[in-house]
Amino acid sequence: MPPSATSSVISIDQAVNNARTVFPQAELRWIETPHDAHGSFRINLRQAGEPSRRFPKTNVWVDQYSGNILLAHDPVDFSAGDTFIHWLHPLHSGEAFDMPGRLLVLLTGLSCPLLFVTGLLRWLQKQTVKRHSHG
Repeated sequence: MPPSATSSVISIDQAVNNARTVFPQAELRWIETPHDAHGSFRINLRQAGEPSRRFPKTNVWVDQYSGNILLAHDPVDFSAGDTFIHWLHPLHSGEAFDMPGRLLVLLTGLSCPLLFVTGLLRWLQKQTVKRHSHG
């Protein structure tokens, strides 16, 4: 519905309640309010099983005047490629598997300096052997 002089914006609570009719079991994560008179509410929810807790992909757009649902994205319906893309950030941040995932990311992050140090030590050993064999 285009805005008119008599149009009033629904409340944020009403927008959230309307979005919850589409995904009643989902957790509320964040709300984006309309950016102008033609915008809509974007209600970001998280369904059980979504890999990202901070940036879930369950979204509902709600008309700011009528409260009608304009669009809903359900990650269950995503293609294989979209699902793969959806998993990239949670895997790289360790968020996907809670504390074990975070610890795995920490350990793999520490492997880079460890490889540098062991490589440097090995190189120094070879230099010592070269000096002793020539001298």
